[in-house]
Amino acid sequence: MNVAIGEKIAEGAESIVFRGSIMGVDVVVKIRVSRSYRHPEYDRVFRSYRTRMEVRVMADLLAKGLRVPTPILVDMENYVIVMTLIRGRKLSHVINDAGEETLKEIYQDIGHQVGVMHASGIYHGDLTVSNIMITDRKEVYLIDFGLSGYSRDVEEYAIDLHLFDRSTRNLTPARADELFEAFLKGYQASFPGYLEVVERMKDIRRRGRYIEERLRRKLRREAYTS
Repeated sequence: MNVAIGEKIAEGAESIVFRGSIMGVDVVVKIRVSRSYRHPEYDRVFRSYRTRMEVRVMADLLAKGLRVPTPILVDMENYVIVMTLIRGRKLSHVINDAGEETLKEIYQDIGHQVGVMHASGIYHGDLTVSNIMITDRKEVYLIDFGLSGYSRDVEEYAIDLHLFDRSTRNLTPARADELFEAFLKGYQASFPGYLEVVERMKDIRRRGRYIEERLRRKLRREAYTS
């Protein structure tokens, strides 16, 4: 199946994302690129591992009924994932435009989806307002599972919540408390273990600079290790 690659959408530390098309259907093409600072053999193993993990996570979340991109084609030889294009705007672009009640409904929906994800033993790894898409119909889609994985460690779930809350506060500090309250309303309805996660998130806040450094190290570790 031939994929026509179009404009670049985004570029991160480990991948480049393009618009593309298959038989006239618009898609997203994510390519994990080689990095010269890694040993060639390790680079191959790392890119293979992260590509497989991302596809597996999306497939499992789709099976749970969550709104995430659908993998269409996976090229393991070239570390490429072709997935459905989600038409909409990032939450980071919506947050200051949407009305108060609409935004609360969006945050409650996000909380519900994240709760289902965590109840399934999956963490996102980079859950921020830039990795959530909102369609014109106000449907919520979680995107970019490049740092996701499987774990029953409450700390992983708490880090997801901490990152999401922090990214919200950075954009709209005055409304952050009420929006996170709406998020938690959806989260607790779909994840029985929510209380332990919320308490751990509060602990992360209290640890302040220590945990921020730990988060940076975790992200670097995800970028360099499998």
